[in-house]
Amino acid sequence: MANYALFDIETKIDWELAEKIEDADREEILGRLREQQGVGPLDDVWIPYTYHLPVVIACGLIESATGELTRLGCIKGEDSETICAEWWNWVDTFQSDPRRGTLVSFNGRSFDLPVLELAALRFGIPCGVHWNQKYGNRYRYQDDWHIDVLDLFTGHGATRGLRGGLSLLSGLVGMPVKSAAHSNLYDDVPLEVLQRWARNDVRRLYFVFQRLQYIRDRLKDLPIEPPELEEE
Repeated sequence: MANYALFDIETKIDWELAEKIEDADREEILGRLREQQGVGPLDDVWIPYTYHLPVVIACGLIESATGELTRLGCIKGEDSETICAEWWNWVDTFQSDPRRGTLVSFNGRSFDLPVLELAALRFGIPCGVHWNQKYGNRYRYQDDWHIDVLDLFTGHGATRGLRGGLSLLSGLVGMPVKSAAHSNLYDDVPLEVLQRWARNDVRRLYFVFQRLQYIRDRLKDLPIEPPELEEE
């Protein structure tokens, strides 16, 4: 089994839930958030993760023998419930094995995993291995179960964010930055486009992570050639 599994999710906003909780319609909610975040009417708005619903989960494995990114793809399923159930079942298997693997994400501790946890609550999906390890995926200061690349670069929150995120780090290591089209505010983005975004983000994460492992003295050779991306 591979030592590391890199993952990324794409989401859409559950506006029905947001409107109930905020007691406002979509435009009112967006207006409030723009005011709070100090952004203009054409700028991206950050929606609280509590209203995000996973629609795509991409995952790729790092082959322990070669260091290559293998088996990169998206969890199959016709709806969010099926995709999330498949994901959590896989995680329990991946991290129960005697050769337990480590999850790798970018901002997964603050976004991807909380979104997936709420999906498990919403749909009633068991994920006991994830929840029941005292120093497991949910423990902030470990990197045996889950490595959050953003957490490492910000000193677990000691510095105030990393402006540009994974796109910035991609540019630093010579990869194309993320397209400005990336957004979960648009309900009409085709599923296949979301899947391409997620797979490409796993590729970006892979190359950044390998470089990170090298500067941490966890990898012998410096990775030079980045993986090719799909057209976005």
